[in-house]
Amino acid sequence: PAARDGKSYKLRASTDQKYSERDRSYRYNSVFVEILDKQLTHRIFNDIDVAELNGEYSNNANEHRRDSYNSCLVVPISQKKQGLNKNDVLGFICIDSKEAQFEDDYFLQLNFVISTMISIYMENILAKLYAQELNIFENENTRKKESEPL
Repeated sequence: PAARDGKSYKLRASTDQKYSERDRSYRYNSVFVEILDKQLTHRIFNDIDVAELNGEYSNNANEHRRDSYNSCLVVPISQKKQGLNKNDVLGFICIDSKEAQFEDDYFLQLNFVISTMISIYMENILAKLYAQELNIFENENTRKKESEPL
């Protein structure tokens, strides 16, 4: 799922609705692929039009990219910041802008903090869900054993 700012929401909503969750693979975005394949901590593009011409960027999931943004900062959502592999990444934080330049280290450091916070939150939720499933499984086994004739 994506969170959108007020300016791009209407334009991007049609693209978001067009693709099901099954179709929204990270493989459609070269930045996601590059971060995972090269185990990068982040990726910044300040002129995506030029990066596309140079073969450094592609986003096949967003047909309105040129109307929506021309720069982006992408950070994987993970508690691990070095030696990432695909299993460490829960998703991506993507900040897109039509005009902004992500030269300032502040944006990058802020997104590292946000990424870590989100990953801790998501991993806690997953742990709670797993514990609930385990509890349900154990309760079912206990019920079955109690109902078996001696």
